[in-house]
Formats: sequence, C-alpha cells, structure tokens
Amino acid sequence: MRALHLTRLATLAALGCLAAARLRTPEVEALWWLYTHTGGEFWNNNEGWDPSSDPCRAHAAPYRVFDVRPEPYEAEAVNATPWWGVGCFDPCDDYLDGLNCRAGRATALSLRNNGLAGDLSGWSAVAELRNLTVLDLSLNALRGTVPTELGEINNLERLKLDSNLLTGTIPPELGLVNSRGVYQLRELTLDNNALSGTLPTVIGAKGELQYLDVSKNRLGGALPPELGQLAKVQALHLYSNSLSGTLPAELGTGLASVQYLLLHENSLSGSLPTTLGMLEAVENFRAHDNLFAGTLPTELGEMLKLRSLRLADNKIKGDVPSQIGKLYWLNHLDLYGNPIDGDLPSQIEHLVNLKYFYVPDETLLALRKYRCGERLNKVGKFNYKIVRDEFGLMNSKLCPDEKLLSTEEAFWTLDELSVLYGGDF
Repeated sequence: MRALHLTRLATLAALGCLAAARLRTPEVEALWWLYTHTGGEFWNNNEGWDPSSDPCRAHAAPYRVFDVRPEPYEAEAVNATPWWGVGCFDPCDDYLDGLNCRAGRATALSLRNNGLAGDLSGWSAVAELRNLTVLDLSLNALRGTVPTELGEINNLERLKLDSNLLTGTIPPELGLVNSRGVYQLRELTLDNNALSGTLPTVIGAKGELQYLDVSKNRLGGALPPELGQLAKVQALHLYSNSLSGTLPAELGTGLASVQYLLLHENSLSGSLPTTLGMLEAVENFRAHDNLFAGTLPTELGEMLKLRSLRLADNKIKGDVPSQIGKLYWLNHLDLYGNPIDGDLPSQIEHLVNLKYFYVPDETLLALRKYRCGERLNKVGKFNYKIVRDEFGLMNSKLCPDEKLLSTEEAFWTLDELSVLYGGDF
C-alpha cells in the first residue's frame, strides 16, 4: 500500500505538479521573464530562482496528498524553493487544499541594487502581478521604457524604479494604478534616470502619495497645477530637470503636508507665488538655479517651520522683506546670485539659529565696511555670529575704499591677497 502511494507521488512529481501548486502560472511566468531578460544568472543574489520550483513557499509544511487512508497520517513533504526577493501571500490550507491550492499571490518584488541589467520595455507580463504591494527595482542598470502595464496592478503601495537607465516618458497609465484595488500608492520614485517629456497631470490624482521623486531626469514643460492635489505628500522632489513656466499657485494652497519641496536646477520662471506662505509644514524649500524674477513675497515669513531656504542664482530683485526675521528655526538662508537691492533688514538679528547665510555683495556693503579688511572664518559667506550679535554695529564704522574687501576676498588667505595686491596687503 505504501509502495503504491510513493509510486503515485513520484509520478506526480515527474509531471511537475508538486512544484507548480502554489503560485498562479502567469505570475510565475512574469517573474521568470524578468529573470531571463535582465541577466538573472549574473544577479548579485538569485537564490532559489528556478522555473521548476515555486517562487513563494518559504517553509511548506508537509501535507497529505491522498487523504484516503484511515490509518495515522504519514505526510510526504513538498519542499518548494522560494525565490529571493519575492514575497507572497498564500491563504491555502496545506492539509485541506493539498495540490489543488492555487490561491497564492506574489505580493512583493524587491530586487534593489541586485545587478539587474536589460531592457524593461517588453515586460508586459507585469500586469499579471496584480497583487504586488511593493515593486522595487531601484539601483540597477535597467534600460528601455517604463511598462504601461504597471497601471494594471491593483494594490501597489510602493513603486521604485529610481537609479536606472530608463528612457522615454512617464506613462500616464501610472494614474490607473490601484484603480480596481483597495490600497493606495504612497511612494513613487523614478529619479536618476533619463526620462523625458512632461510630468503627467494624472500624478495629481494619486492623492495618497506621501513621497514623489522624479528628480535628475530630462523632464520639461510646465508643472501641472494638479500637483496641488497631493495633500498628503511630504516630500516632492522635482529638481535637476528642464522644467519651465511659472510655479502654480496651487502648490501653495494644496500641499498641506509637504516638508521637502525641492525645485532647484530647472528653468522655472515668473514670480514666487504668495501662496507659498500657506505651506506651514515645509522645512526645506530649494528653488535655486532657476529663472525666478520679481521680489521676495513677504508671505515667506509665514513658513514658520523653515530650516533651509535656498533661492540662489535666480533673477529676484528688490529688498529682503523684514518678515524674514520671523523664521526662527532658519538654519540656512541662501539668496546669493540675485540682483537684490538695499541692506539687510534689522529683523535679521532675530534669526538666532542661522549658521549659513549667503547674500549678494551689494547687500553686504555695510557689513564689509564694518569689518574692513578683516578676513572671515570659512563657515559661509560670512560668520553667522556677525548677523546674530553684531548687526547693530555694522554702520558705525566706515573703512577707506582701499581696505574694503569683497565678500569673496574676505575668505582668501594672506598669500592669495598678496598676489592680488602685489604683495602690499
């Protein structure tokens, strides 16, 4: 009896029934496509990846295949080999379902920094992985375009394709992610690729996003006002692209939770919208190396949690508003490389936490006259203590023009100054 039982088991094993009992065949095929098209045999870790094994069964308990004998249960183990980086949910009951169980679903695929190299364009089978909550293929060498079929995944919470070699546009189909599921997309990272085109307006429809990073690509065109619908986003990284046009006022009225708003190294223009003052949660606002013009809005003084405000190398003019003195927690203020007029407002002395402060030469005229030819410590364009403790004394002492150093020269060594002034310094 037992010999017949073992013979039948061997027959089933030979037909592959034991190995294929846990995960849907289309999902296995989708995973295997990725392996074969991205150099799976050369991955940093490809433990368990074998088409004859099951991707999901990390520790399959022995179960009864033929539940027909009245004698005590003597199980035959089914030792599946799980695939590294694949996470699964298996609601089957080993004893009751046996080989008929096909309810397993791949719920996570995390192959971050794993040596994947190949063209991702043809991965249409990713649509079969509908129950993924995490898809992380970041820090690899994947090229080609972002598969539009990603939009068919129903329960995705994190989609990370950053730090690859991807080209083409960001497919609007990403706006369909989870359209038939119950989960919400919370993290989308496509940064450090070579993506071009514009930022799709449908991204704004993903209102549960908490982290969006498309920085260091080749994106152009205007920022869609729909980004203002991302009321829960905490970090919005759009820097190092070729984005142009004005900054939508909707960003100020809608990004209620944003803490990091990074727009630097683009071609954004126009005036900074007054609605920025409504960003009460923002701590880090970087918009340097753009084409912003106009004056600094006084509403910047309402961004009370700001720790870093960097607006260098734009075309901002006018005075520094006195409201800047309300930013008690400000640690880094960079307005350098702008045609700002006039001296600093006296309220600058209220910035008791300021450590790094960069403003144009002209704005520092009073300070440089107070300091004459004295070189300053290399902790910024000038020492923050000068701002905090000695602002009131700036205008009390004037230097002859020949002893007046520029801001840059104030950091030079004596040897460098001797070369500049012919050894007479």
